[in-house]
Amino acid sequence: MRGMQNSRFSRVAAFSAALALTLAACATRTPAPAAPPAADVLTGRVRTFWENRQRKDLGAMYAFYSAGYRSRHPREEFLKKSRLTRFDILEFRVADVSITEGRADVTIAYRAQSPPKIPGAFESTVKETWILDPDHQWYRERETILLPFPGATGALQEAED
Repeated sequence: MRGMQNSRFSRVAAFSAALALTLAACATRTPAPAAPPAADVLTGRVRTFWENRQRKDLGAMYAFYSAGYRSRHPREEFLKKSRLTRFDILEFRVADVSITEGRADVTIAYRAQSPPKIPGAFESTVKETWILDPDHQWYRERETILLPFPGATGALQEAED
């Protein structure tokens, strides 16, 4: 009988030790990293879009536009928009991001080379609207055209595409 008790005790002790090791291993696991905040994800997308714009890669830029914009502007038509590549973007930065319920206003500050007939570079800002689509990805809502010369107020003029 004593042999059975020792055997049962050994099994219980072995099971307890295995359970303790398993629980200890679970307790020391590193938790999965949290998803980056929405503003960080959006800022990354905006930077990538502007890097593509700086490289004048219209094909890569097109993928960043909302489904609504792409439905109104087929890819073939978009790739012909030379006004999007007319100016060399020398540098840019995301100056401000404001997110409200799946929409974001993003301000880009940039410096671009003036057209050949106007020497030098100019600096400006542009405000873009980005939307969070059902696929949980941020997309640029539409294309805003910045005319590279000041209007009556002295500020650069915007027009919608």
